[in-house]
Amino acid sequence: MKRWITPIVAILAVGLVAVVIAGCQTEQADTEAAVTQPTDTAVAIDEHAAAHDVEGEFTYTCPMHPDVQQNRPGNCPECGMFLVADTDEAVEYYCPMHEDVVEEHPGKCPECGMFLEARPADDAE
Repeated sequence: MKRWITPIVAILAVGLVAVVIAGCQTEQADTEAAVTQPTDTAVAIDEHAAAHDVEGEFTYTCPMHPDVQQNRPGNCPECGMFLVADTDEAVEYYCPMHEDVVEEHPGKCPECGMFLEARPADDAE
């Protein structure tokens, strides 16, 4: 009986190690995909903009990659930073769904998760 226990334990140990290694590789691949692919929120914003022909008041650029420009708020596809309004005017960032949410910097609405949009600071409603 003891002759069979040792090989079974060895096979189970090898199987467990294989599962752990496979899991680590999958997690690394998922992380790399998350860095290179747009987020679900960014995709939803692109789909909304295409469906409603949304054209922003400002051009949004990445502080680290000035060549990245969009006509709507979002994240930089190269580094993931929030895009900021490219303007010389003073701007504030507000949520289109919750206009009481106003920030000095780009980001996401704490209530619904939408990207905050820029508007001139003196246009506050």
